[in-house]
Amino acid sequence: MKIAHVCLSLGKGGAEKLLVDTLPIYVRDGHEMTIIQLSSILEEPSYIDTVTKAGIKVITLSNGGFKNPFLLVKILKLVKRSDFNIYHIHLFPCLYYFSIISRLIKMPVMVLTEHSTLNGRRTKEMLQPVEKYIYSKFDAIVAISENVAHALKIWIPDVGHKIQVINNGVDIEKFQSAEAYDETFMKTNFNVDQNTVKLMMASRFSDPKDQPTIIRALQHLPAHFHVFFAGDGDEMEKSIQIAADLKVENRVHFLGFRADIPRLMKTADVNILSSFYEGFSGVTLEGLASGQSFLGADVSGINDVVPNRDFLFEGGNEVELASKIKQIVDNSEYAASLSSIAKSHVLQYDIRTMIAEHMDLYNSLLHKNQS
Repeated sequence: MKIAHVCLSLGKGGAEKLLVDTLPIYVRDGHEMTIIQLSSILEEPSYIDTVTKAGIKVITLSNGGFKNPFLLVKILKLVKRSDFNIYHIHLFPCLYYFSIISRLIKMPVMVLTEHSTLNGRRTKEMLQPVEKYIYSKFDAIVAISENVAHALKIWIPDVGHKIQVINNGVDIEKFQSAEAYDETFMKTNFNVDQNTVKLMMASRFSDPKDQPTIIRALQHLPAHFHVFFAGDGDEMEKSIQIAADLKVENRVHFLGFRADIPRLMKTADVNILSSFYEGFSGVTLEGLASGQSFLGADVSGINDVVPNRDFLFEGGNEVELASKIKQIVDNSEYAASLSSIAKSHVLQYDIRTMIAEHMDLYNSLLHKNQS
């Protein structure tokens, strides 16, 4: 099967990371995979290197912005000369471009993945008829969680029959088998000793993430508690300033974009995800799979992924977060119990289960299209 995944740019977002993690598996299963990115401006070199080494072709349509009408012409030319069986579309404005193209020429099967419960377009009621028109042209819409499906059905009830929930997955074995960094590595790279309690959040610095709540939680924790942020983004400077204002900057480590997240999560004492909302949190699944303790904000996309409420704190409440961190760190039996529950729970979200469900959908749509 020849499948093209269409994204904005193979950058550092969650949807893009999922492509990098999953598409090599499709290739090993004998499928021909291609990534079409609208632009190269946000691409992450390590991601490009990973997929090309796996035998995945990357087609780049421009080096400029994403909202460019000339991209329609480029997409049209590409579709006309290609023989993909499936176009799998991710994110705005990719879905708009391909929906418009489908009204100009006959398209192969088109699948759209809906990644979030909320976006800026849904705050503008005048766009609802336009969105109904756009979404109607896709053969199927994959919602990455029940909450995402529910939100889309409320926004555009007419597409409800096209929606199929396929939960995102993670490579559980990669996180469970990762090797933690030793004390020498932590001392050399971050100047922390063996008594340091290591709190970790792996996420970009952008809305809807909420790194400041973790920084504020340090005010309620002993001085040997440190937080490590893996990720970059436009909101990082805000967090740096908050840490300085609270005089905890020596306990906050900004690691930037990292390719060693499994090892870092394995090294942490507590992995944390503080967000205002999520679509379906892959970082939560990775934290649960790491074998270390995990705490997430009690918000959509996290609270429907964790095993129970022991893994949650009230979003934005640094006092409760600090209290739950101390409960885990001070009680090794409790921490071990949470880790054991998490490791069993996360098995249902193995990345290979997600891939199998996508393949079942593709085959069903191709059969329907040919009959």
